[in-house]
Amino acid sequence: MDIAEHFRIKFSDVSSTTVAFDSLCHTAYTASMTDYIFDVEMVDSVISTRLKCGKAPGIDSLSAEHFVNAQPSVVVHLTRLFNLILKYGYVPNAFGYSIVVPIIKDKYGDICSSDNYRGITISPIVTKIFESCILHKFGDFFSSHVTTYSLVSRKVLIVMLQFLVCSRMLNTCI
Repeated sequence: MDIAEHFRIKFSDVSSTTVAFDSLCHTAYTASMTDYIFDVEMVDSVISTRLKCGKAPGIDSLSAEHFVNAQPSVVVHLTRLFNLILKYGYVPNAFGYSIVVPIIKDKYGDICSSDNYRGITISPIVTKIFESCILHKFGDFFSSHVTTYSLVSRKVLIVMLQFLVCSRMLNTCI
């Protein structure tokens, strides 16, 4: 087995966790659709306060600096995009793409051992903004319904949101 395949296997479970979907279903059926709406001020606040500048760009080659220094109209468009995602219950596949980079734990340890590495995930910045908006809006819910909050991955947050929105859409159609 080559080194790339070994690292792929080693870090393939970076985004796995367990979620209490019964509680998620209950919340989806009892919440009002207006509870899901993001506003421009919130998205702007997330961009200006929660993004860390100086980090590596994602696979889209965009960094936090692009959004921190962007024209205000970009925030309006992002807000519209995020609300459309909530309205139609569809998260673009590109939001789930990321790069896992192995980082050495102990530079004096065995650099040939995969146990001496941890994986970090570099995701597109638009995904990070969306996640931060979700956490800002639903953070209390996630912290009380996810068994290991610190291990919640980006993909799981997106899947949870899709489930929440789809459940709500089904409830309003029935």
